[in-house]
Amino acid sequence: MIYYKVRRYVSVLREFDENFECEIDFKVEPSIDVLRKIFGVPDDDLMYAEFPIDCRIGGLLKPFLDGLSFDFFAYSYFLSCSRI
Repeated sequence: MIYYKVRRYVSVLREFDENFECEIDFKVEPSIDVLRKIFGVPDDDLMYAEFPIDCRIGGLLKPFLDGLSFDFFAYSYFLSCSRI
């Protein structure tokens, strides 16, 4: 299996038109093990896909983000991953 160095971040899309708004970097990026627990994925999942962030997950990610206040009425949020 090939492993890549990746950057994980939060993608923000406007709810009304689903257009991209911005990317938000983690203040301190959580480890893959922590992310697996937060998102409830298997231990062998490398989490290269996008994962939707709901209110519960947003609350668990908040300590890793620098002052982000989630607005789930106006925006959709996703854990995103890009190869570096």
